[in-house]
Amino acid sequence: MTARSLYREARARLAAMSVSDAELVAGELMRAFCGVRREELLLSDRELSEEEERAFAAALERRLSGEPLQYILGEWEFCGFPTKVRPGVLIPRGDSEHLARAGAEWARRLGAGRILDLCCGSGAVGLAAAKLSGVRATLVDISEPALALAAENAALYGVAARTVRADVTRPFELGERFAVVVCNPPYIAYDERLSAEVTRFEPPQALFAPEGGLFFYRRLVELADCFLERAGVLLFEIGASQGDAVERLMEPRFSDLLRLRDYGGHDRVVVGRFRGTAKSNIC
Repeated sequence: MTARSLYREARARLAAMSVSDAELVAGELMRAFCGVRREELLLSDRELSEEEERAFAAALERRLSGEPLQYILGEWEFCGFPTKVRPGVLIPRGDSEHLARAGAEWARRLGAGRILDLCCGSGAVGLAAAKLSGVRATLVDISEPALALAAENAALYGVAARTVRADVTRPFELGERFAVVVCNPPYIAYDERLSAEVTRFEPPQALFAPEGGLFFYRRLVELADCFLERAGVLLFEIGASQGDAVERLMEPRFSDLLRLRDYGGHDRVVVGRFRGTAKSNIC
């Protein structure tokens, strides 16, 4: 079968199953498993090998079953950087690019030499922020698979980084404190409905949090002495309706609070400057 014919057939099957972005998905699968770029698809009469057809068919069935395209490809772009993606670790979203870019901006503004990423997952946010600002990164997560992937992505990004396993909801010690901290914690309430694709394939521990999704924000504000320098900046990614609640949690210990919006115009990042002394018996 020619590349063009297989692409058209796959696109039709995806559309018939109501898979969103059928054209994009079919094109990405053709690129990854048959080596045909999307701009060549409608012109390519190259006959595919049996091996290419089998690999493509297997990948297509995975997508038709609901598996996210990012896991099938094993790589996705974040802030313009190719980023490794793997089942068991949360897929980096475009909305999180606002957190990464804001972190990079604050690192440049404060002259920070390093950035801390709490609840790092794949490491995409902290690594992109570090790459864009030319600094080092420290990546923290409780998940060993996430930290392993984050280390791979650090090498891929070309960023000097260390990974630390820690439960950030309890007092923890990193051996240093930071001027810029980014965090995309689990923030979805347990009763919030998500797509079946997300709930079936992505790790629930990276998505859901107690207290209506606010648990990690509250604990990290309480534990800020463990990781923030005096007058350091903490940047949280938030759910679109959580801005007021997160700001209320931060107000007792942070000043200069502000919000940043995502591509859809929704509140996505809350930023605050730490008023504490970074000297505490908590950590």
